[in-house]
Amino acid sequence: MVWLKEPYRLGPVAKWSGTNQHPTHSQNKLGNILNAFAHFIYDASYKSVVLADIQISQVLFDLTNHTSTGASGVGDHGQDGIDIFVEQHQCSNRCKMLGLTPLQGEDEDGNNGVDDN
Repeated sequence: MVWLKEPYRLGPVAKWSGTNQHPTHSQNKLGNILNAFAHFIYDASYKSVVLADIQISQVLFDLTNHTSTGASGVGDHGQDGIDIFVEQHQCSNRCKMLGLTPLQGEDEDGNNGVDDN
């Protein structure tokens, strides 16, 4: 048996995504950066891994992932989790600036109406 322990969090915790909820946070730069980070992981893994349950309190923590095999552990919803991310993700200009492959629902210029504060 393995136990993981993390330090007590003194500041407020902001939840940016859930296990199967990937909202677009276009109201601020940090939200747009975290959205682009999740998109980058999806692209860099050849569309086989999605970060989910992203939370932050001075540092990112409590991340989980969905993998194409569904074998990474508790909370891995496999290809269904990946498909939900692709359906819900809205690219920002940061995704385009990083050269990330546009996901569904975007026009030919990679625009989907998301502001990039």
